[in-house]
Amino acid sequence: MRRLVLVRHAKTEKDSDSGKDQDRRLDQRGLSDSALIATWLSDNHISPDLVLVSAATRTKQTWDVLKEALPKNEVTFLDDLYLASALEIFRIVRATPARIKSLLIVGHNPGLHEVAWTLMGKAAAADRNALTVNFPTAAIAVIDFPTSDWKKLMPQEGTLSFFVTPRHLKHDSE
Repeated sequence: MRRLVLVRHAKTEKDSDSGKDQDRRLDQRGLSDSALIATWLSDNHISPDLVLVSAATRTKQTWDVLKEALPKNEVTFLDDLYLASALEIFRIVRATPARIKSLLIVGHNPGLHEVAWTLMGKAAAADRNALTVNFPTAAIAVIDFPTSDWKKLMPQEGTLSFFVTPRHLKHDSE
């Protein structure tokens, strides 16, 4: 079995000081939502063998918060994940070394949303419906695959085991 965890970066400022999209930073809500998601990852024992993070400032900052709740992980920052399409993300996932059983990607929409839809075959109705609407900032999709080789990953073969958003976590804690 292989597990793919997709995390969209948390909420950001509208513009960066440099004017470059890649330099946008997390805002206060983004920092607090990242902490909620980090706690959820820890509480649910989601412990990736490898973490791939887009080289954008907002994804790096999201990862900086998440890593506090996770054990030591092998981490790689990839320029190719910045605003990557679903096809590019799929290619990156399929190129994952066989020794990696659980992969976490911190990236961007629309690529993350589209690749989650492409890979998901089975899902609980509520999770499928929520993912239909959106893949909001700081959301997590956990997709499990019945394969021992990332290279054999096929569309609609995965089971969406979890789809979690900060809003969902805040609602559940009230």
